[in-house]
Amino acid sequence: MLVFRSRARVLAGALLTAAVAAGAPSRAVAQTAIPVDNSWQQFLFFLGAGQPVDGAPFTFSTASPVTVSLTDDGVTGDAFDVFVNGASTPAFATPTVAGGIDTSILDPNVAFTDARLSHGTFDLGPGSYVLQVVLRDEAPGYTTGEGFIRVASVASVVPEPDTRALATGGAVLLYLWRSARRRRGATS
Repeated sequence: MLVFRSRARVLAGALLTAAVAAGAPSRAVAQTAIPVDNSWQQFLFFLGAGQPVDGAPFTFSTASPVTVSLTDDGVTGDAFDVFVNGASTPAFATPTVAGGIDTSILDPNVAFTDARLSHGTFDLGPGSYVLQVVLRDEAPGYTTGEGFIRVASVASVVPEPDTRALATGGAVLLYLWRSARRRRGATS
């Protein structure tokens, strides 16, 4: 996936910001369909904190539970709120992080694992969803940026070890240890 961090994008953001400030007529923004396939989708932001990214909500439908992941990239300090199906309060928020560090990380898989960049996940059940991502915090000194979002079915997420299996394994080890201890005590 090619990530654009160019003067053209900065210029486009500046032009859009100028048009909004000048009172340009608003137009309806199309929704962006996002696949439920664990692939990252890039989004841009250029209207400042408190404004939706790209201006367009993300939509998807699923017959099974999903995990939604969100990450910032590049420069630290950006954080996001996610509103689900038009709710007035966010259903999820990435954490606020210290701003102004240029990580040079543009790969979403790497960005998602870097503690310096704001990121997180939340789960949703089966249904149809409209997700509006809003820029809550902005990296100091930057007016534009990007992040990534992905939706994955829970089946494609690696499950944690089964607690019962761990408890059973621990009980077996304890039994073997005690048995060996008793045998050593009987032969002494």
